[in-house]
Amino acid sequence: MKVELKAISIEPTNHCNLKCNGCYAQEKKSLRKKGFMKWSLYEKLINECSEIGIVGVALNFAGEPTLHKDFGRMLEYATEKGISISFNTNGNKMDESLMETILKSNTTRVNFSLDGIGEKHEERRKGSNFEIVENNILKLKSITKGKKRFLISTSMVVSDQDIQEVKQFIKYWKDKNILPSIRTFIEDMSFVINTDIMYSTPSKVCIRGLRNKAVLWDGSFTYCCSDLNGELAFGNLNIQSIKEIWESEFMKYERKKMLRKADFYESDICFNCNLWKQNNYLKEEFMRSASECEL
Repeated sequence: MKVELKAISIEPTNHCNLKCNGCYAQEKKSLRKKGFMKWSLYEKLINECSEIGIVGVALNFAGEPTLHKDFGRMLEYATEKGISISFNTNGNKMDESLMETILKSNTTRVNFSLDGIGEKHEERRKGSNFEIVENNILKLKSITKGKKRFLISTSMVVSDQDIQEVKQFIKYWKDKNILPSIRTFIEDMSFVINTDIMYSTPSKVCIRGLRNKAVLWDGSFTYCCSDLNGELAFGNLNIQSIKEIWESEFMKYERKKMLRKADFYESDICFNCNLWKQNNYLKEEFMRSASECEL
């Protein structure tokens, strides 16, 4: 089975300005050295994406991407090469200059990570200021009004919230015509879900592993979208090409393995992971409520 690589994540940095509950990026959980991607590497990666037909880049993986001093320039360069960009942000460091760059660039989606309203959010995402983030969201909405093929969204990671809090979150952002979404909480390579809000079904293959790849800030390559600590990282894109790594015998073997469920037990990280074992869904009443936003 030939699997084409159409999208990839590029990590500008794994530094973060917050200390969120349960996040791997806290020093006691992070196994990776912290750093920022060099411009020369980013330029090389975007050039290769353009050459081999990668049409979309998620400009984030671990960390807060807007901390990179050249983040706005990254958006501009990808646009020059015809690449669509999306990214997640905690929204605390977004200034008007970056918003203007987003307006002019080929950025198609900006997702703001929020885990509640007001103090509830600040309790879970320590160091964040809800008022600043909300003002930045609404300012970006105003600046980009009329921009085609562009979406601003907010996402709540469900952990200890109750049903009423999730409903409040959805209504709060719907009333502002911002698309709300709900995601599951990841802890130690596992999805932890609130069963009052979400449900699971068994999964037969690792779709995430087949489709979601990432280049870490130092140029190493990981084929697991949840490998935030880089335990599966290999290669060096400072001297290798994306195509060379994607078409390597090792990656061909790994892609075949992802289609054969039993083979996951060969790898410790896959053995201990339940991300490929289940698909998680928002219950209908929450899905319907979130999708009714007028954008």
